[in-house]
Amino acid sequence: MLREEVYSPDNYERFADNNFDSITERLGVGNATKSEILDALTGNFEEYKKQCARKIKDFKK
Repeated sequence: MLREEVYSPDNYERFADNNFDSITERLGVGNATKSEILDALTGNFEEYKKQCARKIKDFKK
């Protein structure tokens, strides 16, 4: 798997889904949403997705 694929937004979402209870327990935020977890992992998940899309677009040039 390419390094870029490891850090893809899809993988972050899958990780959050598969480990939601562990993540919220570890962070001590039992009532967090998936969106909040993704923001905690990436800083700002929506901006992270945009950055990834730009990198993919630049790579394909």
